[in-house]
Amino acid sequence: MTLVRCRRPRKRGFAGVDKRARLVGNDVMRYPASLALEAIAFAAERLPDEALRPLGTAAGFALSVALRNRRREAESAVMQSLGLGQDDASKVIASMFRHLGWSAVEWLRYSGHRSREFAGHVSITGGSALEAALAAGKGALILTAHIGNWELMAAAASRWGPVGCVVKPIKARGVSAFVCRRRERMGLRLYSRDGSLRPILRALARGEIVAMPLDQNMRLRRGIFVPFFGRPACTTPGLAIASALARAPVFPAYMIREERGRHQLHLESPIEPPPDLRSATIREYTARYTAVLERIIRAHPEQWLWIHRRWKTQPPSTASDPIDTPRR
Repeated sequence: MTLVRCRRPRKRGFAGVDKRARLVGNDVMRYPASLALEAIAFAAERLPDEALRPLGTAAGFALSVALRNRRREAESAVMQSLGLGQDDASKVIASMFRHLGWSAVEWLRYSGHRSREFAGHVSITGGSALEAALAAGKGALILTAHIGNWELMAAAASRWGPVGCVVKPIKARGVSAFVCRRRERMGLRLYSRDGSLRPILRALARGEIVAMPLDQNMRLRRGIFVPFFGRPACTTPGLAIASALARAPVFPAYMIREERGRHQLHLESPIEPPPDLRSATIREYTARYTAVLERIIRAHPEQWLWIHRRWKTQPPSTASDPIDTPRR
């Protein structure tokens, strides 16, 4: 997990860092997609509040039409995971697309210079344990998922100091430049999903917060299989490994949309670090983390990203998958 800096890389000294995630400055003019997104964000920041919800609804509908093939896959995943019939699964996915539209408009509006304003729309539950861990100087790891408005959760969490997040690099360079720049304007420090653990361990040693989504599919050699909605899901062991190495607790955290543009940031009781780095221990703790996410998603299924192909990587038919401890 390598620190990703949003600036043009020099020719040497950045081994293992994905250059696509660091395109800024003049790259805005080089990539039409980035320039177009900046124009849309500029307009969203100036819209009246009453226009956000209708615009988000329209954006969600357009997204559902553009991703109609993914929609069918998502409905199937809901039926299999939650035991719902076709009609109820379709309602969940329709609500999910509407929620995504609202979240996108909110993010465009508040991810720039108005991020502090967004914090005023968020209520926080259970932050005392996190504050105590940070006061002890250990830093804290955040277990999270693509639920609620996950992109803006950093704006709400910034009250506790610097926040880092492990991210998957975006392939489209223009979009990557735009998204990376907006994230850093909110004060978010970005770490690539692939690479070395060293930057994350250093951040924890400084007493900072590092968030890691654990609901994304991993390639076979990058993940381990743990149960998720009754099916094996290839999951990164990185959170358990980082917790064990840094002796930092893991706090489940998620932000759920409520009525009238409000959000609730939930911070649950910490999960203590794994006692060792044995494969069985890392698998056990990764399964514990995933079970927490499953419970949260079951409570708010319409706000989770069902269009992500979470079970794309299938387990091999032979022996159990190994755990490769990432380089430090």
